[in-house]
Amino acid sequence: MVPASTTVFNNEMRFVTGPVMKVRESIHVLLMLFVVISTGAITAKASNELIINGGFENGNAFGWTVVGNVMAARFGHTGIFSLRLGSRGDTGQVSQSFNVPAGLAPTLSFWYLGVPGDLDTEQLIVTLLDQNGGIITQWNGEIDYRWHQVTYSIDPKYAGSTLTVRMFGRPDVAHEIIDLYCPPAPLPCRHRVITYAVYAYIDDVSVSYS
Repeated sequence: MVPASTTVFNNEMRFVTGPVMKVRESIHVLLMLFVVISTGAITAKASNELIINGGFENGNAFGWTVVGNVMAARFGHTGIFSLRLGSRGDTGQVSQSFNVPAGLAPTLSFWYLGVPGDLDTEQLIVTLLDQNGGIITQWNGEIDYRWHQVTYSIDPKYAGSTLTVRMFGRPDVAHEIIDLYCPPAPLPCRHRVITYAVYAYIDDVSVSYS
C-alpha cells in the first residue's frame, strides 16, 4: 500500500512535499482552465459562421428549409455525411437564410458532386438570393463524379441585409447490365439490366467572415 504522501514513478516510490490532495486540486484547476480557454477559442471561431449545419454531420437537414426529397448520405466530402438532393423520380431542394452583419463582407463556400447518369437529366443549381428574392448569382454544377468547390465573395453592399442560399438537385437514371449466363456461341448471353437513380450531393456549406 503506497502512503498518501508518496507518488510512484517508473516503479520507484518517491516522497512529495505537501498533501497529495492539494496537488490533485491544482491539476484539476489547471485542466479546467485549459478547457475554458479552449472552449472560448472554439466558440469565438464558430461565431464567424452564418450557416447552421452546413456540414450535415448530425445526419439530417436541420436548419434548412426543405422542398421535395433530400437525405443525409454517408458520402461526405469531409466528415461522414453530405446531403443528397432528390430521390428516384423526384427533385430535392434546400435553402437557408442568413443575416449579413453590418460592415462585413462574408464569403460563401460550398462543395458539390454530381453522379452522371444515362439520360443527361441531372441538374445541380445553386443560387444566392437577395432579401427580395432577386438572384445575386447562380451556379450550374458539373456532373462528372468529382467534388468541386465554389467560393464567392459577397458584395459589401449587402451588409446588414438578409440573403438566402438555395440548392436544387434533379436526379438521373443509370443502367447496369449483368450477365447471368453465357452459353456456347452462337447463342447469346442471358443478362439482366439494373436501373438505379443517381444524384447530386452538397457538403461543407459555409458563409463566414474573418
